Amino acid sequence: MKLTEAWMLAFLLLFIRTSACMLVAPFLGNQVPVFIRVLFCGSVSLALTSVVQSSISKMPQHLGELLFMVMGEVAIGILLGLAAQIVIFAAQLAGSLLDVQIGLSGAQVLNPVAGTPVSVLAGFKTMLVIVLLFCINGHHILLSALVESYRVATPGLELDFVGQGVLGWFGTMSLLGLQIAAAPIAVCFLIDLVAGVINKAIPQMQVYIVTMPLKLLMGFLALAFGLPFLVGLLQMGLEQSFFQLERMFSR
Repeated sequence: MKLTEAWMLAFLLLFIRTSACMLVAPFLGNQVPVFIRVLFCGSVSLALTSVVQSSISKMPQHLGELLFMVMGEVAIGILLGLAAQIVIFAAQLAGSLLDVQIGLSGAQVLNPVAGTPVSVLAGFKTMLVIVLLFCINGHHILLSALVESYRVATPGLELDFVGQGVLGWFGTMSLLGLQIAAAPIAVCFLIDLVAGVINKAIPQMQVYIVTMPLKLLMGFLALAFGLPFLVGLLQMGLEQSFFQLERMFSR
């Protein structure tokens, strides 16, 4: 390995793209010390520089062109991190929907990844999905996508097409969140439907007080029975997210 100008430029751009990616990706949360995150990004960049160096064929001729390449690397890295973060957003959306349906939306817990308060099931879904992402080698998928991104998104690429792709991500996130929460929501809807019929037939009965424990019990049972299908949904959502990102860069 020779410390040529091309190698140093490749290492700098890769380090910037990796750092921006890991800043947004769910694997290195806010609770990880900054020194560990910088050391990890530097180690990954050092290991992959020789792999992606051939993709960087154009040397910047002046400072303005170098700054433009750096800004592009930051944007591409953030998009890569968001591609992995989409499944976390979908899990939070599913948990929030379930909290509203079951009746736990008033309770708040701390999300250790983002450092913000979330509802109970939203926090549970977030932590569960992060664990499952490691179980299905989601971190390996992200590193593979980081290397593959230099094939379709070389430094200096124009990024004026990103807006439409981000809108497509929101559609993917919403659909995945609804799929994760589908079974408990369906059970709670049926209970509310039956409660509405009972309330019409017996107006004196306090239906809400009677059905609240039932919704909690049936909602948690439906949530438990739906957990085995969560792995497949996460794999599908992660693959779909990175596929949309690749299609976005290929335009």
